[in-house]
Amino acid sequence: GARLEATTVVCTVGNAPHPLILEQGKSGALPLARGKIVVDATGRVDGVSDAWSAGDCAAFPKANGELCPETAQFAQRQGELLGDNIAASVFGHPLERFAYESQGELAVIGHRCAVASVMGFNFSGFIAWFFWRTVYLSKLPGLDRKLRVVAEWTLDLFFPRDINLLTPRYSSLLEEMHLEPGDPLFHRGEPAFSLYAVKSGRIDIVDETGEVVKSVGEGEHFGERALLDDRTWHFDARAKEASELVAIDARTFTKLVGSMDTLERLFTRSAGQYVTEAEVARMVALLPQEMRTKIAAQIMTRPVITLAAEMTADEALVVFQRTPHSVYPVMDAGGRPLGALRRTALYEWLAHHDLDRSRKVGEMPIAPLLKIAPDCAVPEVLEQLVRNGATKAAVTDANGKLAGIVTFFDLLRDIPKA
Repeated sequence: GARLEATTVVCTVGNAPHPLILEQGKSGALPLARGKIVVDATGRVDGVSDAWSAGDCAAFPKANGELCPETAQFAQRQGELLGDNIAASVFGHPLERFAYESQGELAVIGHRCAVASVMGFNFSGFIAWFFWRTVYLSKLPGLDRKLRVVAEWTLDLFFPRDINLLTPRYSSLLEEMHLEPGDPLFHRGEPAFSLYAVKSGRIDIVDETGEVVKSVGEGEHFGERALLDDRTWHFDARAKEASELVAIDARTFTKLVGSMDTLERLFTRSAGQYVTEAEVARMVALLPQEMRTKIAAQIMTRPVITLAAEMTADEALVVFQRTPHSVYPVMDAGGRPLGALRRTALYEWLAHHDLDRSRKVGEMPIAPLLKIAPDCAVPEVLEQLVRNGATKAAVTDANGKLAGIVTFFDLLRDIPKA
């Protein structure tokens, strides 16, 4: 009665319609019947000009009106007919209709044994197996390939199988991939194998309700929460636009995080941005009822100590001494926040620029600053802070000017101690 979770993938070819075909059918671009494109006896798609289909993706009728089975003998002849009919349509010639009937069926069941039904005769065993190999051999292109296969099959009759140890080739630790808009990267509930970095484009991380949890752009990464947690994706990921990604496999990720404390802290912090609606609801429920009914304008801190982008480093240091905070909003000439500057970031920047205190604050590494509206409800403020991995947000008015600052402390100060 125990259930063992595994990530083994078992592939059975041709067991379901291709997702692209289903998508075209759902949009009404192609007529479908049980996941197959409906075509007439010439291979032309019903009701669609200049569209043709053959093989497993096509509901291709035989002369008696029944649909062709998904076997190679039918697909091969459908393909030949399709090529002739496409050429005929280009030159205005009449189209031919599919008139092929099955010559029989063969299936190998292993151990030099097969079953066959050919022209009304049913037989099995070694003879059926030998007949299957003969038919298979006749389909191979090129005389050289036929001779190679005959020689190998003949030796196989007299000698046991040879087990070879292949020398492994070391694979790259990084893999690159390309996604078109709308392409899925992974789905909720699937096993997680990689950390992804976005080289270009944008990937939307979507929760079970269809809401975008985070839109990851160029230079950002995602996937750390699943790799640090239970190795299972808790969200869906799809490309919002054409994107180039770099994937780092889970084993390499684990080794890097395990050997570098700074990386572990970085990924642990960024993993907190990916929270489900249920997790957000639990956090909101911890807030006192009175707090949940307030808006950002009622809890924000003001006035706010800020830095002007045109300030020199020397002037900024004076502000640091007078009002010791860890982070300061940086304002443009119009009073709109450009971002935030950490005290430590200014010190490090000066150390790498010959302690030149005449340089402007606007030249320094200004971090993004989350912006919210004054009428933003407190539960929404909490969600925005969590999803953006931020500890504070700038409250800006309709003109984009700074009205105040909301921090996690403002939200948590009224929560009773456990």
